[in-house]
Amino acid sequence: MNVDQSVDLEAKEELRLSDSSVSTSSFPMYDYVGFSCGKTLENRRIVKIETEGNGSAVGTASKEPEGIEAAGTYKWPAGTILELTAIAGEQHRFVEWRWTDGGPSTTSTVPITVLKDMTITAVFEKET
Repeated sequence: MNVDQSVDLEAKEELRLSDSSVSTSSFPMYDYVGFSCGKTLENRRIVKIETEGNGSAVGTASKEPEGIEAAGTYKWPAGTILELTAIAGEQHRFVEWRWTDGGPSTTSTVPITVLKDMTITAVFEKET
């Protein structure tokens, strides 16, 4: 494998390879994103969106995949802005959002910028 030039992956967020026979399985933390004078691999962050209690999390992302329909594990490039909304289930209320190196936030809709792998949790509790 020949790398065109040495790059700082944290700063550039991509790695360009000149050898078309290199597969993305050689770099499991990167996703193949297209051709640009060779293969381009984009460094994606793993984001786990979870709920605690009876409720759901939905929202949008500024980059693909754009729709967030439920809790789950997603992959976005660093810098992606998420707009998440917590929806309480029957007889429950939203308490807060918690996320890696951030939060909590008690507003039901919150913007979060993806900078690294992270877990985001919407917390709900039973109404009294």
